[in-house]
Amino acid sequence: MSRAQVAVFLSRAYRLPDRPAAGFTDVADDAWYAADVARLAASGITEGCADGTRFCPDRETTRGQLATFLHRAETADVSTG
Repeated sequence: MSRAQVAVFLSRAYRLPDRPAAGFTDVADDAWYAADVARLAASGITEGCADGTRFCPDRETTRGQLATFLHRAETADVSTG
């Protein structure tokens, strides 16, 4: 799965609240996954890729990345309030 697809999956699975745009330079505001990436970033589930200014939405998600995302989702405060 791409990183964009994982962002959508996790955002919806954990019912993350809406958040402002994450500010990643490679995530357009109107991208189909932009709101989900913003939710992940605001919840501390992702820090982006490379130097942290990009999310790399088209890259395939490695097993290690997915494990990290899941661990952070399970241990982060992802409450809606």
